[in-house]
Amino acid sequence: MCVNSVSHIWGSKPFEKDIKATDTFTIGFLALGEGWHNYHHVYPYDYKASELPGCWWNTTTLFIDFFAWLGWAYDLKTVSDEMVRRRVLRTGDGSHRYSIEEKQKTTKELVQPCTGECNEEEGEKLTNLADHISDHYWGWGDDDMLQVDINDAKIINPKDE
Repeated sequence: MCVNSVSHIWGSKPFEKDIKATDTFTIGFLALGEGWHNYHHVYPYDYKASELPGCWWNTTTLFIDFFAWLGWAYDLKTVSDEMVRRRVLRTGDGSHRYSIEEKQKTTKELVQPCTGECNEEEGEKLTNLADHISDHYWGWGDDDMLQVDINDAKIINPKDE
């Protein structure tokens, strides 16, 4: 219970700054991988509940991976690095490494301003991009989940149909 409470009070919000859940490294380490609530609330369908590459300290992931190895767990969904990057840059609080990398780029590299000099197609792309900034999805297969994110999801040990 303490893990959940602390992870909704203290920490960073690298994936979605407009929700209460946070990522807390200390809790993640001490609770063997269960402190990444901001990630979990943004990607509730990701069986790993974190973006961390190795799972040596995430006992839940190890447990599920073991049962996938046995063939008892299947269709395990996780997100790609590109999906994480898009979400971090769209709605994160700036604390994620992808945000920090982007801040280091020049403004010209980050934004191609449309000041009346762009064509109609470029203007429409910018408008569509702005519309996606406010998108928030909460579960796998929700109607408002972006198709590009569905395509980028990784499915581990898919169930044979």
